[in-house]
Amino acid sequence: MQARLAREIRPVTPLSGLPPLASHLRRSQVQGDRILTGLGLRLVAILMLSTMGALIKLVEMRGAHLAEVLLFRQLFAIPFILAWVAAGPGFASLRTQRFGLHLNRTVIGLTGMVFNFGAVMLLPLAEATTLSFTAPIFATILGAMILREPTGWRRWGAVLAGFVGVLIVTQPGDGHIPLTGALVGLTAAFFVALI
Repeated sequence: MQARLAREIRPVTPLSGLPPLASHLRRSQVQGDRILTGLGLRLVAILMLSTMGALIKLVEMRGAHLAEVLLFRQLFAIPFILAWVAAGPGFASLRTQRFGLHLNRTVIGLTGMVFNFGAVMLLPLAEATTLSFTAPIFATILGAMILREPTGWRRWGAVLAGFVGVLIVTQPGDGHIPLTGALVGLTAAFFVALI
C-alpha cells in the first residue's frame, strides 16, 4: 500500500503545480537570473567604489582633510538612504531588536571607512586598492578564529600566498610605499573583513 501511495503522491512544487523536472528547470532559470542580477549589482558597486576612491584622491590633492571628506560623504548619503527606505520597505523597517549589534557593526564600519579613506589619501590609488584586496585574507583568518569555520591547508596556503603578494607589492624597506600608508591600508582591509 505504501508503494502505491508513493507513486500516486507527487511532490508539491512551489512553482504553480509544475512537474518536478519543469519546476527544477524553472527554479534553475530563476537562480540564473538572480546570479546575473547579483553580478550586475556587484559590477555597479565596484564602479561606484572606484569612482569614490578617485574622488577622495582628487579632493585630498586639493587640500581636503580626512574628517571633512568623511563628513560630506555621510551628509550626501543620508538623502539617498532616506529616499530608498521611504520608497521601499518604509521607516517601520528601521526598528530593531538588536540595537547593540547594529551599533557594534556601525562602529566597526565607520572605523573601516576612516582607515579606507585614510589609505586612499596616504597612498597612490593603485597601492591603496591593492592593499584593500587583503580583506578576503583577513576574512579567512577571522572566520577560522571567531566563527570556527573549517579551514584546510589549501586555504591557509592561499592566505600565505596572499601575504607574500602583499609583501611583494608593498616592498617593505624599499621606500616605495610609506610604512604608515601600508599599515593604514592593511588596517582598513582588516575592518572590512570584520564587518
